[in-house]
Amino acid sequence: ALFEYVGDGCELKGIDTSGTITTVGQYAGGLVGVAQAAHNGTILIDSCSSIVEISYSNRTDSEAFYGGIVGCASAKIAVGSVSTAGKGSINVKNCFYKGKILKGESENKLKQGGIYGRTEASWLTVEVENCYVDADFYKAGGDDGYDIFVGSCENYGSSFNNVIN
Repeated sequence: ALFEYVGDGCELKGIDTSGTITTVGQYAGGLVGVAQAAHNGTILIDSCSSIVEISYSNRTDSEAFYGGIVGCASAKIAVGSVSTAGKGSINVKNCFYKGKILKGESENKLKQGGIYGRTEASWLTVEVENCYVDADFYKAGGDDGYDIFVGSCENYGSSFNNVIN
């Protein structure tokens, strides 16, 4: 990814990436590896494109999450925080991903998404609006999985509006 990690207040606008990513990491994205928003924090990715092939091999983690735009969207939790503190939000708008996500010679699980590889935490709102995906995914079945938008969704605050594949 162009950005390994982004946090609260980050706004990425009008950025175009292209190329090949070969990794052994747990998370990889065409633009951002990990986007992490705290309670009431926001991250915006707007009018960006990713034309990238992502592949991995020889992984040691049990699972990997790769996304065309963001590898993993998660909530940053302060010690002692409670879920009533307010949700963080990560918004991807007016973006597109075109590329491939490939699996190497590993027995590990791979979750792939055209926008997000993984979204996690119930106190995080994840939004995708006016985005386009044209991707080839590794489709072996079993514990591997793919989805045009989110490879693995572990939160309940997601919304997808006017998204085309």
